[in-house]
Amino acid sequence: MSYVRNIISKFGGPRAMARVIGRPSSTIAGWVSRGSIPDVNKAHVLDCAISAGIQLGPVDFFPVAPPMQAIEEAQR
Repeated sequence: MSYVRNIISKFGGPRAMARVIGRPSSTIAGWVSRGSIPDVNKAHVLDCAISAGIQLGPVDFFPVAPPMQAIEEAQR
């Protein structure tokens, strides 16, 4: 599951997330399509989640890159 879908699921789905963060559902759909939440929106989404009692933290917004060893092995 992508980090965007994980965040959306913690809000209870796209419509619920749109309602909580005060943005249109089409905005959330765009984030899903792109596979990322724009950096300028991440703090707002996190603040809204915290205010709503949703268990999210900064680490949820910045996916961990695979270790270099895994990248090098995949290139072989």
